[in-house]
Amino acid sequence: MATLTNTPIVLATTLAAFTTRVPALNMLSLDATADEMVLDQQAIAHIRSLPTAGTYDSSTGYFNGANDQAGLLTDVPVTMNTHAHVTLSLNYLATLGDQKIDMALEDAAYVLGKQIVDSVLAKAAAAANVTYNEIETVANTDLDTLRKIRTQMNTNKADPLNRFGLVSSAVAAKLDTDPMIVSKDYHGQQSGGEGLLRFQNVGGFREILEYPDLPTTATLQGIFFDPRLMVVKTALPKTTVELAASMGFAQTEVLDRQTDPNSGITLMMIKHTKPGTLDKFISFVMLYGSAAGAQGGSAGTLTDKAGVRLITTAP
Repeated sequence: MATLTNTPIVLATTLAAFTTRVPALNMLSLDATADEMVLDQQAIAHIRSLPTAGTYDSSTGYFNGANDQAGLLTDVPVTMNTHAHVTLSLNYLATLGDQKIDMALEDAAYVLGKQIVDSVLAKAAAAANVTYNEIETVANTDLDTLRKIRTQMNTNKADPLNRFGLVSSAVAAKLDTDPMIVSKDYHGQQSGGEGLLRFQNVGGFREILEYPDLPTTATLQGIFFDPRLMVVKTALPKTTVELAASMGFAQTEVLDRQTDPNSGITLMMIKHTKPGTLDKFISFVMLYGSAAGAQGGSAGTLTDKAGVRLITTAP
């Protein structure tokens, strides 16, 4: 359990909730760094690509067709345009027991993680960014719809092993009535006790999640993708703490940072006092930017071929 005086434990508790409370974050390409950046800085996120196989050559041996490691990373431009934070009142937290403090810290991570996912989904919802579509009414959406989307992704050479889907509640409810999906004679996807529906290993997709806050842009009802389609880059905001200390200013805030070993996300934690009130606060801080698909460019460029939008009418 978290102890507010133990900064590493507080940060570890918060970081651990990122991917558990926001599972959609695990589906994206996440380029996390502990470097400091400034708001609206242009950055490059790196997305992996597959190497090519060569054939043995009697003259060059196994060096024939060698893949440059740097060439196996695709550069995707990202603008670090969001300086996000969640601030908690220490006075409020101090009245809670340890277990409830843990819940408050996890809620902070959930809010930050969901903001990241919603940011990049808003971009993936746009036809200018994800140009490949499957048109289907909600009433007609079923396993055959998933198969058509899979075929399009196969044509575009999307990653065959890591494919995901985020769908509206209406589509999730419709898939939950398809006997080919829910019957134990076929895929056996039972709703269970979770409030949000989850379908695993169905129609060529590792996981399909109900996402009630899916953007409604252009009659969008779902986004199907491999992790390359949507990329998020996270960093820490550049501070003037060290400069201020070198100039003799007294430091009234306590700053610390920690990196989650699983996701690679680094958070900064600031313990500070509101001037004139002596009220205490804890802020969890990060800088991030996101990008999706063609980023408004030509169809099939950048990471556009890694995803397909499910829409109800032609764009």
